[in-house]
Amino acid sequence: MTPHDLSALVSSRICHDLISPIGAISNGVELMLDMSNKTSPELGLIGDSVNSASAKLRYFRIAFGATPPGSRIQMSEMRIATEAMFTGRTKLTFAEAPEDAPRPIAKLLLLALLCLEKSLPMGGNISVSLRETAFEVVAKADRIKSLAAQWGVLDGNVPEDPPLASDVQFFLLADTLVGAGATFQRRFESNSAEIDVALLMP
Repeated sequence: MTPHDLSALVSSRICHDLISPIGAISNGVELMLDMSNKTSPELGLIGDSVNSASAKLRYFRIAFGATPPGSRIQMSEMRIATEAMFTGRTKLTFAEAPEDAPRPIAKLLLLALLCLEKSLPMGGNISVSLRETAFEVVAKADRIKSLAAQWGVLDGNVPEDPPLASDVQFFLLADTLVGAGATFQRRFESNSAEIDVALLMP
């Protein structure tokens, strides 16, 4: 087992163990609302925050967690996870998507989206076309940062300084692309960006 495999298992374990208590809090809030027969602003805020935290944990579990061979993920779970991560100034839509997808391609997609988000400091619109063994991401924004150092990791350029925690997705994406046997292409302009990923191995 490689250090990367072990780290992925640790991520899966953390997310798995946190989802249960957060889900229990969400159920408790719903029960309190049912018992009071009225909506409380405080309980509403807690409920929204808990639901968002639960969905983000599901996102991190897919993006950072282990990918057992042959495992698949339902598109409904993917939508819940991405809707929680991309709100406010950044809007994400699926222009094309199957009912479910292999977990390796889902992992690559969510890592790529985390990387792309860093290049959208003012937000923007992201469109995803997801297929069985490939995906295309198109982003439109008023401003897109090139982030040459971070994206350069995907070209094999390892920076001298240790990576920041906020940039770990670039290193994980590069490593996962190699492990999955996938191609990666990107095209960046001042207000648009495209990312294409395809698995070479089934």
